[in-house]
Amino acid sequence: MYSVSNINKDEIQKLITKLLENPREGSRAEAAKALGRLEENAREAIPALIDAMKKDKSDRVRGRAALALGRIDDSSSVSALIDTLENDKSLQVRSRVAWAIGDLEEFAQDALEPLRKATKDPKNKDRLFHFAISLAKLEGVQGEAMETLQQLKEEGKLERWQIIRSNNLMKELDFRAKVQEASDNIASVKSGAKTVENEVKILIEKVQEQPESPSKQDLLNVSSLLQKMIEDQQKIIQRQEKTILDLNESLRELVKAHQQTILEPRITAEQFHEFKEKEPRERWIKRNFFALLGAIGTLISSVVALLGWLSSSLGWFG
Repeated sequence: MYSVSNINKDEIQKLITKLLENPREGSRAEAAKALGRLEENAREAIPALIDAMKKDKSDRVRGRAALALGRIDDSSSVSALIDTLENDKSLQVRSRVAWAIGDLEEFAQDALEPLRKATKDPKNKDRLFHFAISLAKLEGVQGEAMETLQQLKEEGKLERWQIIRSNNLMKELDFRAKVQEASDNIASVKSGAKTVENEVKILIEKVQEQPESPSKQDLLNVSSLLQKMIEDQQKIIQRQEKTILDLNESLRELVKAHQQTILEPRITAEQFHEFKEKEPRERWIKRNFFALLGAIGTLISSVVALLGWLSSSLGWFG
């Protein structure tokens, strides 16, 4: 068993040699699987995996090589994956290529349209699930692929492991969309806070131009208070941005946890129990997400209130 903790470059080279030169199909397939387990630590093996995916005479080896490429987060293999998706004669290989493209997610956006086309191609219908679930990863929760998966489920065409994967993916995509929404809201709040900061500066300049009077000093005191409020808001925004980063990192961990550990697009009983153990982590994400939404709502209300007050205050000076 190869693992990241005990692998070195010489052993990676041995795996590459085994993948490209071993006469036994099983040995070549095992080498591809081992390289995939190393993920980004096996980037130097990408050219060999591409070569095996495109040229090996064995459907099994070509499919394993494709799956391994999907586990190595690198966009350099996407072009070859697209070519294999469109031209390999084996449905087994094409479906595994589709699976690999889905695993690459943001690295494989160039494959979005080819994958959509492949999902609708009648010659791929016997493994439609593999194409649809990978397309869903690239499209997001609002894409057509999610509707395809739901239809397959309602028609009773999904196996138990496929239903589990679909449900997990739906949760992941839903979390991701909500976290992105929260991130956009934070950006809006930051923009509003910047506007408030600029308005306060204008207010202070206008107040300082006024003749000395008790009201002038009062407004200067209020302006100082506003500046302090802005500083406090900015600290809150920074904390919420950190929460978003933590949520995104947790989502990435969940995605990795939901990926198969044996480089097969299938779930074993052992893996199912591993997924169940991840539920507390999912609850943590939900709890923090809704707390984040509440904090963002409070920030937005504060910014709106400040802008309204400033608009009224600036009107005093024409």
